[in-house]
Amino acid sequence: QGVWVKFYDAAGRQLMQKQMALGESYTVPAEANGPMLRTARPDALRITVGGREVPRLSDRQRTMADVPVTASAL
Repeated sequence: QGVWVKFYDAAGRQLMQKQMALGESYTVPAEANGPMLRTARPDALRITVGGREVPRLSDRQRTMADVPVTASAL
């Protein structure tokens, strides 16, 4: 089962939006200004920064928006 995600910058410009498949990855562009995430399945996402896994955004299914996805925020 996939997970719908939307990545966008501080100005609201979309970086990527799609249903990601299990095991699929996305790298936020280094030049993205204030990248953020919106998803209804934060419990199903695995996020890594510099190859290191960070704690899950949530342990339950719920809609989350404007979640900063910078290395310092995570």
